[in-house]
Amino acid sequence: MNGLIYAGGAGLTLLALLFVIVPLLKYRKEGAVGIVLPVLIVAFPVAVYTIYSSVTSYEEQAGTSVAQTSGSEPPVDELVSNLAERMRLEPTVDGLSMLGITYLRLQRYADAADAWRRAWEITDGKDVDVSISYAEALILANRDTLKTSAVDLLEFALSERPDDSRANWYGGLSAAARGQNDLAVKRWTVVLNDPQMPADARMALQQQLASMGGAAPAAAGTVISATVSISPELAQQDTANRYLFLIARDVNQPRPPLAVRRVSVGSFPQSLEFGDANLMVPGRSLADVRELEVIARISQSGDPIAASGDLYGEAIPAADDNGNLKADILIDSVVD
Repeated sequence: MNGLIYAGGAGLTLLALLFVIVPLLKYRKEGAVGIVLPVLIVAFPVAVYTIYSSVTSYEEQAGTSVAQTSGSEPPVDELVSNLAERMRLEPTVDGLSMLGITYLRLQRYADAADAWRRAWEITDGKDVDVSISYAEALILANRDTLKTSAVDLLEFALSERPDDSRANWYGGLSAAARGQNDLAVKRWTVVLNDPQMPADARMALQQQLASMGGAAPAAAGTVISATVSISPELAQQDTANRYLFLIARDVNQPRPPLAVRRVSVGSFPQSLEFGDANLMVPGRSLADVRELEVIARISQSGDPIAASGDLYGEAIPAADDNGNLKADILIDSVVD
């Protein structure tokens, strides 16, 4: 099979994470599955559009183009109908895959599930990518399939490819829907370790895992012990229900940040640890950075990106007599 399905899977995993995990932070008390699926269904057309635009169309794969022969581009409905009719007469895995992706783009989830089912039958249920896509379409068409027909598809995919990010993402949703939170955490931790995940999505997923008791231990790798205080002037501001971000970055290359941890603002001084367990990019270590800077920032919005009105302070961590990194940070500035 060509790269069509693989391109779709990679793009969808990352885009779905960006759109889905951040809302989990604000509504995690409602339960992961309760908020994930409605948001996912809304965000999915955007993801599919990216996939659809980035892969070769079925007509091009077949060596023909309706637009070229007619001199104008036919309506989408006509193209979809033509493709669907061809797949009825001469079904192929690639053609049904494109049909499934197209139906998803049009939010015709039941039709997408049917297209992927036929592709799954052609492959005798032995193709991992087809199985994941079939499960994905089933879930979008009916969230109850997280506990029924999508389960076996995802379990098969994970048995064959345990490190697949998309399979672990949906497999985590399925596990959470069935009340198996430990398994959901395990699978989403695999997703977290995908080096292609954007930094904001990685931080959001870290927070979700932390809320489920699945955060990596703070003692792993390099650890910075930070003591955060606030100036008397800024202490007069209302910081209730705000979030405190601890950010480690390379002074010589401040963006993107190396490690980020988010906690609720408590009473000051506030003592916290963070470090390699909170890295944005797996495989790196704060120990490899020559000039390390730590920022403590109280966010007014709860977003990881600094905004006007946020309170912050900076410090250069120093090693104590035992070689442990410590940082005393005074929050005494306001973002313009």
